[in-house]
Amino acid sequence: MNATIVAVDLAKSIFEIAAADADWRIAQRSRLPRSKFFGFFMQLEPCQVVMEACGSAHYWARRISALGHTVRLLPAHYVKAYVRRNKTDRADAAALLEAARQDCRCSADPVPASAAQPMDEHPAAVRKHVARHLARIRLCNPARRECRQGSDRYSAR
Repeated sequence: MNATIVAVDLAKSIFEIAAADADWRIAQRSRLPRSKFFGFFMQLEPCQVVMEACGSAHYWARRISALGHTVRLLPAHYVKAYVRRNKTDRADAAALLEAARQDCRCSADPVPASAAQPMDEHPAAVRKHVARHLARIRLCNPARRECRQGSDRYSAR
């Protein structure tokens, strides 16, 4: 297959794929189960892959970009404008292609796939913020417990 861009609609078990040529025409559509999804990209020449940014999109972006593909994650509200008729997996994959095509023409910034970092690679400032938040919780919880126990003592009378 000679696809230059592949749009993927992610789901729990069945993934809808729409592959387009250089003229942005859909050359191939596929419905793949989870077991065959990664193998599809292993056989494909490096190309651009577009996905809707969701919970599992960051995981798949890391796996697919490791194979040499360029992955772009588009925000869901940006893609929703291009869905025609009913919302189906097939329509979502076509809408992803249209949103990516329009995105090439305008300056809207998609979510970079590099933002899909594993937790251990977060910057030091984020880890410091989380540590400060946890320390604040550790300090406040005993005071809350005392207030709660104090209210129980007075309500027993």
